[in-house]
Amino acid sequence: MTTTHTPGNWSVHPVHQTPTTRSHFAVMGNAGLFVASRIEQEADARLIAAAPDLLEALQACVDSQECNGYIGTQTLTEANAAIAKALGETS
Repeated sequence: MTTTHTPGNWSVHPVHQTPTTRSHFAVMGNAGLFVASRIEQEADARLIAAAPDLLEALQACVDSQECNGYIGTQTLTEANAAIAKALGETS
């Protein structure tokens, strides 16, 4: 699979308050690349940081389930829609 997003592993880093800004969080990729910054809620930062892992896991699940037929059509449709959204394949 080729990716157009910053490759994982992404991690959350607190950014401390300065005289002109509030405390917030940043998500960093490998090699110290910023993925997202100025995230106010730590829970949101954790969710963003998990995105590459979640995408990979969902793709593996869909690939496995499409072959085995164990999940319902609606669930499979929703999973494929989420994957497409993450890959920028939807408008």
